[in-house]
Amino acid sequence: MAATRTLRPASEADLGTIAAIHRAAYSRRHFTSRLTPATLIDYYRLFLSGGPTTLLLIERAPDGGHEEVLGFAVCGSEIAARIALFKRTHIGSILRASAANPVAAGSKGIKRLVTRALHGPAGPAADYLLLSIAVARPGTGAGGMLLDAVLDHAASDGAGRIGLYVNVDNLAAINAYTSRRFTLRELYGQQYYMERAV
Repeated sequence: MAATRTLRPASEADLGTIAAIHRAAYSRRHFTSRLTPATLIDYYRLFLSGGPTTLLLIERAPDGGHEEVLGFAVCGSEIAARIALFKRTHIGSILRASAANPVAAGSKGIKRLVTRALHGPAGPAADYLLLSIAVARPGTGAGGMLLDAVLDHAASDGAGRIGLYVNVDNLAAINAYTSRRFTLRELYGQQYYMERAV
């Protein structure tokens, strides 16, 4: 008998696992990977209810016993508002991470200023966003399963469009998104904004 994979909404008890997967999955160039585990837990807590959804992909052993979280996805409406709330309420943690990583923080700040000078502010994004997909073991199909679940969730929520931002050097993710009919809409700094109809 083979292991089974299922999806379920994340809960408060899952936040430590989500933070650990995030830190392992995102490169050190991604600023959030430089936040402390406790700060990441606070960050993902904002996406557990009231708009956004955090889904977990679980793999259960054939005997129904052992359970492993293979990855997670965060999607929904109000993503930008939740991120803005996090930045306001955790400015001290963000500044400490910046001070501990001055080269990365300075580079990010300079890139943001240059991008705004050249391109202006980011254009309007879809009301329904995919904030992140992160997997514990790449190459297992978990990311694709989570992406398909996000698209199903967007459809069931009645979203007309779904958008996402992806780093320009994340070719595996870009290929996965284009294979599911996301199209490049805009280059903003070191990220592409991609979108598709639901």
